[in-house]
Amino acid sequence: MSEESFPIDSFPELFRDLSKSISSVSGVPVAFPALTMLGLNSALYGKGVQLEFRDYLVRSNLFLVCSLPSGAGKSSTVNPLAKPIRDYEAKLRDQWEEDVRPVISAELKALSLEEKQHEKKFGVYGLDEYKARFADLERERAKLEAQKINPHRLIQDDVSQEKAVQTLSTNGGSILFLTTEGGRTIDNLLGRMNVSTNPDDSHILAGFSGDDIISERLSRESVVKDPCTSLVWVLTPDRFDSILNSNQLKVGGFLPRCMLVPIECQYQDEDPYRILHVDSELLERWGRHCRVMLEAFHGKEPVTISTSKEASGIFTHYENQNGREADKHTEAIRSFMVRWREIALRIGLGLHMAEHLMDAPNRELSEETARKAVSIAKWVFKKQM
Repeated sequence: MSEESFPIDSFPELFRDLSKSISSVSGVPVAFPALTMLGLNSALYGKGVQLEFRDYLVRSNLFLVCSLPSGAGKSSTVNPLAKPIRDYEAKLRDQWEEDVRPVISAELKALSLEEKQHEKKFGVYGLDEYKARFADLERERAKLEAQKINPHRLIQDDVSQEKAVQTLSTNGGSILFLTTEGGRTIDNLLGRMNVSTNPDDSHILAGFSGDDIISERLSRESVVKDPCTSLVWVLTPDRFDSILNSNQLKVGGFLPRCMLVPIECQYQDEDPYRILHVDSELLERWGRHCRVMLEAFHGKEPVTISTSKEASGIFTHYENQNGREADKHTEAIRSFMVRWREIALRIGLGLHMAEHLMDAPNRELSEETARKAVSIAKWVFKKQM
């Protein structure tokens, strides 16, 4: 399917206008900034919103993996769009340094005094009681030390299990994995940094669906309950192909959960009169959108969005279409197709939130939004096939 047939009109107005502005300046196909915004938007809510469809709940978090040749506009497109999230993260970290770190330092000092007092009472306690109390103090110290060196993060490029679980366990359980380079990221994913060389993706998969993560590499304080991971990767074609060619990532379920989009770029003659800067007003509106949504929903108790009867019909029809088509293919391809309806639901929830903003929890996901979500999903998965 050609880039010209990309359903840009299915995106919210801000997404459409900013994507077109970025495309006109950088020369990338409009699909690239539009999908990047869709992926970043899906990460703004963390565990704070969920869509009720039939008898189960689904979050907005997406796994977007695009490929783009070197020098074709990966960083110049993604970095300005990710900047509001990074700025918000920096604000949280500054607040943490000012308000939280001093408290943790004081608690550690108080804990040291308590440990000294405990040592003096060795003869008072029985051995078992002494050891149990000392173990409690050590666990408390480990917890405080972890909090001291791991301030709040929204974005991370290191997807190794040890680093990711460490961050998630001190971060409310939500993170966006973002990269425009992908070298070390893909090495970690494929297990090239492990002794076993097996893919290191179990924690990422758990964050897609919210399954608890228990890492054997870390202490039990690093168990992450109900994690939520979003993913926006923009890779060079060779790195993109390296994960597509991994049978373990297919069988294990990572690739079927992804929106895998090779972006087609063709040389365009340089226009001496072309606009050199992305519309600053649109960038500021995008920044406000990110800040408002992060403040309202990320790290908060989840709100549940209902699906209208008509929208449910659209998603169900899409599921039935996929089911009938999947029967014509091999099991390997079916493993991808059975995920398409769920991913369309996630796209729909993100569109609903972006369209209605703070009023989104008070509205049902509409038939129109469902149709738009399915149109985007169909384009993505036709590219993927």
